[in-house]
Amino acid sequence: MAKLNEQFEAAIAALEDQDVQAAELARNAAIEAGTDPDHAAIRYLDFMLEWLNGEELDDEEVMASLASAETLLEDAVGLDDPKLATRIVLDLADVLTSVGMVDEPEAALRSLCERDDLDLGARFDACALQVDIALDFHDDPELALELLDKVDASLHSQPAYVSLRAGTLLDLDRSDEAIASLEAALAETDDVNLRYQLAMTMRHTAESTTTPPAAIEHLLTVRARDLADHDIDPSAAIPRPQARDLQRYLEDVLETLPDPVIKRVGAVPIRVERWASEDAVRAGCDPRSTVVFEGRTDSDAGDDGQLDAIVIFHDALVVQIDDDDEIFELLTLGLVEEFDRFFGLELIPGM
Repeated sequence: MAKLNEQFEAAIAALEDQDVQAAELARNAAIEAGTDPDHAAIRYLDFMLEWLNGEELDDEEVMASLASAETLLEDAVGLDDPKLATRIVLDLADVLTSVGMVDEPEAALRSLCERDDLDLGARFDACALQVDIALDFHDDPELALELLDKVDASLHSQPAYVSLRAGTLLDLDRSDEAIASLEAALAETDDVNLRYQLAMTMRHTAESTTTPPAAIEHLLTVRARDLADHDIDPSAAIPRPQARDLQRYLEDVLETLPDPVIKRVGAVPIRVERWASEDAVRAGCDPRSTVVFEGRTDSDAGDDGQLDAIVIFHDALVVQIDDDDEIFELLTLGLVEEFDRFFGLELIPGM
């Protein structure tokens, strides 16, 4: 078992680095050391290696692979080693739910939480995934809150728990409680992500379309912290080839939108900056935005508004991606949020 765990950890580290060759070597070393190829850990590695090379699979092979993962979940829950069981169940549940398969992951997560040998951190991680399923797939924030209330009290002050619970309370239209919990947590620990969530919650629940002054102050603090944490100089020039590449990405995204939506954008100029300025944040811009519209919003004008420019924030985009393949998706999400904020157009219902 010690040899299996050693090779399994090596394979996991390689998978996280997307080093397929090193992961395969660790997987083979575990088998050479006597591990049964049918062991859940080996089958898990086989699945993850296959999934990492998913572009080579046809639709039928993908479905067969996912079905094997569902079967593997049942076996993984019963592994003697709780750490091994937790890692496999959480990873497989994450993959399966990402493609809309939730029944087997949900059952496996419940079974995992029933084990009495899990540490508190693993139990919370399993609970957090259950909460995500309850919110995203069942639209049941009441169930999500019930799950969170069962989490050990010693974890209730942890930022991850506070954030998840506050978001659930917001879904239940209990915004005052959500804000109070975030403020209480910030009084104990100055977590930048909690501060960002608090500001966005304040802005989301404000009666006016204008961002509340307290929220703006929090967002300015978040901006300053993010710039410092990522060592970014917002005044530094952006190389022209990089700026042009991002403009092309955005143009490609715009071409995918329906004609009535594209007409709202027209032929406005697109420029690229490092990060949202303080003035932009004061004007209502999210300091973590990848895209922002400049001009007069519908609410400002009392009509259809006037879009003057679209700004892409280069560094705010870069710090959120692992590779260029994610740029298109992030710009799309940024546009969706801006069309909602600026024009009141909900391109993706419920978002």
